[in-house]
Amino acid sequence: MRLQMTRRLSWLVNTLLVGAACIAMQASAADSWTPPRTADGQPDLQGTWTNRTLTSFERPESLAGRTTFTDEEIAAQKSTAVEKQEAEETQLFQIKGAEDIVLSNQTSLVIDPPDGRAPVRPEAMAIRGARAAGVTDSYKNIAAWGRCISVGVPGGMFPHGFGTEGMQILQTADQVLIVQEKIHDIRIIPLHDHPHVGPNIGLWMGDSRGHWDGDTLVVETTNFHGRGQVASAPAARRLINVPASKSLHVLERFTLVSEDLLQYEVTVDDPEMFSAPWTLVLPWSRNSDFELFEYACHEGNRSIKRMLAVGRARDAAENNPELAALLDNESRPEDDRARDAGRKPLQVLDYLGIEPGMDVMDIMAAGGWYTEVLSLAVGPDGTVVAQNPNWILKMFDGANDKAMDVRLAENRLPNVTRLNDNFGNIGPDDGMYDAAISALNYHDVYFKFGEEVSKEFFDAVYSILRPGGVFAIIDHAGGIDTNNAELHRINVNIPATFAREAGFIVEENSRLLANPLDSRTKKVFSSGLRGNTDRFILKLRKPAS
Repeated sequence: MRLQMTRRLSWLVNTLLVGAACIAMQASAADSWTPPRTADGQPDLQGTWTNRTLTSFERPESLAGRTTFTDEEIAAQKSTAVEKQEAEETQLFQIKGAEDIVLSNQTSLVIDPPDGRAPVRPEAMAIRGARAAGVTDSYKNIAAWGRCISVGVPGGMFPHGFGTEGMQILQTADQVLIVQEKIHDIRIIPLHDHPHVGPNIGLWMGDSRGHWDGDTLVVETTNFHGRGQVASAPAARRLINVPASKSLHVLERFTLVSEDLLQYEVTVDDPEMFSAPWTLVLPWSRNSDFELFEYACHEGNRSIKRMLAVGRARDAAENNPELAALLDNESRPEDDRARDAGRKPLQVLDYLGIEPGMDVMDIMAAGGWYTEVLSLAVGPDGTVVAQNPNWILKMFDGANDKAMDVRLAENRLPNVTRLNDNFGNIGPDDGMYDAAISALNYHDVYFKFGEEVSKEFFDAVYSILRPGGVFAIIDHAGGIDTNNAELHRINVNIPATFAREAGFIVEENSRLLANPLDSRTKKVFSSGLRGNTDRFILKLRKPAS
């Protein structure tokens, strides 16, 4: 405890000294200027501020030993930024308003330690690296910003780029509010001497308490839960996504140094992640014309699903390397292998529990893409029946019939048997199959032949499965109020209803093959959409008893 108190005392002394030095840099402006006051007599920090800067977060190695730039160097950097903006004005992510970027003469935003670099512990970098390598393993390895949760404290005060560097400060006699455009976070900072919340309460943005030290707002933040990061923005470079522990303690100072310039200073103390406290100074500029827009953060939520899907695909390959090798073998038709990216055979087979030695039926097999995949999955000790009613074989001028002939020519898939017959004749009612699959054709059953044939379809599949057997329907997802018959789609609730009536248990409507960019309002054969539609996997199971 004594060591911790000594560390805290040393930290506070250093912070005050560093703060004094930084304020001195602005002395020429502050000496002749008195900050405006609110009705309560507090310095008026209210307004919209931006923290655009060209200064590096940490001091580059090329500037080692230098704490400041010359006036000529600053002018050159500013000129280069303006030229870059003009050259890239059509780019989505550009340096906006480069001519207005506030530049201090610092060679880095980090000013203490003197080398301008935060003293990150090797253990912290190891955690950061492990999480970066494991982003497809678990959502917990993805930074809070990437998950659209929070950029945290002090991360929310740092430059972000991408045009989202705006913050609005509001004040009352008892509170200061900082509205951040990034992740739409709002910091509510009470101005009183009440103690922080209990030690068992941890928060993404911690628990802040503020007070006035002369004309400077001082904010102390504790009670972090240890699941966030100190800095998430790309500008932090080496420090991006360095984890924050529950021991994180943040001390911030907000000081008006002129009408349009606010100095933000923060000292970060996290003994589990950094070997010593470190301090950063960043100028904020008033920008009354900057409009804070809604930060509708959905990209992270969408991308996370896909990132984790990549991990599950890798897991499926690692769990079944023999099948992965067979699927990737050149003996499979090239067109088949080209469809794997969109159809994810390893993941689908793993999800359905298809294993070697099983007896499986591919219902409405068409040209047999799934037939061959199933043939490889069940191996020589298993069997696959490729069933097609006549109307499926005749589609596209008989293309499905011809494709199946080619696929099975010369006993190429010896464990596959063709069955060209209607649903009522697909097999004896003795439950001889472990699994069945019907891909991308059920919508035609429903819309071409109506409810009676749909009922016959599910009753027939139910009868051929062993108790506990799995039946999967994969199809193009349709909306509720759209003309799905014309679009060659179907709403998942339709097959689910018939399945329940037949006696199936509806286990899950999987989004394994989902495509959120598909609006479900276009035909599945549309240019740019074919082969990449939003699809559902309706996983059904025959009761075990």
